[in-house]
Amino acid sequence: MNNKKFTQEPTCISLVFSDSIYRCPSTKKMTILGTFSTVFVDDFPGKLNAAVYCCMTDGLGSGLITVRFVLVSTDSLEDHLIAEAVGEASFLDPKSVLEFELMFRGVDLERPGEYRFQVVADETIIMERRLVVLGPEE
Repeated sequence: MNNKKFTQEPTCISLVFSDSIYRCPSTKKMTILGTFSTVFVDDFPGKLNAAVYCCMTDGLGSGLITVRFVLVSTDSLEDHLIAEAVGEASFLDPKSVLEFELMFRGVDLERPGEYRFQVVADETIIMERRLVVLGPEE
């Protein structure tokens, strides 16, 4: 993969999950549609479709950005990785802003509980957001 590391680690200023994200072809502006922080599932295992919007600043140099979806473990210190997307990001100036969107489709939801989307710069978690998954009894 990439051996580069950020000279200055970026700060994640926004992490939003939603049903979809529309990017206007002419202006490149993004519209986030149907945000959520809780999901209701009729039967387990279930499936999740989520569009993820991320915005970062304060970075310098190039490095890897990973967006992970994990199941928070209730019996160990390690979370269970379910899905991830990895890409390289470059910041020429710490004042620059980097925005991107990802689509996670058909992601497995093993059981009710707490899941998290995490943004990782090189090997450091710079932002995470909780997603609560509820079953039919809750």
